[in-house]
Amino acid sequence: MINSPKISSQKKRYQIIGEFALEFVESLIISLGIFLIVYNFFVQTRTVLNVSMQPNFYEGDRIITDIFSYRLREPKRGEVIVLDSPLHESEEYLKRVIGLPGEEILIENNTVTIFNDVHPYGFILHEDYLGKFVTTNGGNVVKEGVKTKILEDSYLVMGDNRDRSSDSRLWGMLPKKDIVARVLFRYWPVIRIEAFAAVDYGE
Repeated sequence: MINSPKISSQKKRYQIIGEFALEFVESLIISLGIFLIVYNFFVQTRTVLNVSMQPNFYEGDRIITDIFSYRLREPKRGEVIVLDSPLHESEEYLKRVIGLPGEEILIENNTVTIFNDVHPYGFILHEDYLGKFVTTNGGNVVKEGVKTKILEDSYLVMGDNRDRSSDSRLWGMLPKKDIVARVLFRYWPVIRIEAFAAVDYGE
């Protein structure tokens, strides 16, 4: 039996296509596996759902969050975090870390003062990221003009839109176990793409 050059050529073509398809499927499976590992253990995307962090985050903004770092280190002052809502089960809030475990905080005359071992007489947070007309007042728990102690392994958090934010001033300190993630990056809308890190307060 004599092989036709035409049949051999077709067979070779099918073999190449088959090998390419197999490699494509293998690459797809590996990529999907890597994506699932990264998404479930390292980063996740989220959508901002309220106005409590304006003017830095608007409703509808899409962000990338880091769900791994806080397994290795403590949250830093000035970082924007995602947390489980203490008031509404299954909801998440976006807030900024203001006070750290063991510190005392004083809200008075539209200023936030932090007292700790390094600054026993207190230092005022200069929050340049707040909107021009934002005011910071006390609430039900962190009262205006009264020093408040932050519990160990807990944090005091606030929204940047202070007049429209449900935060530690209202419902108290945030246990570390309720911190879900750290905000890394805003990727939508494109005109406001931005990376986020802890604020340098010069302390």
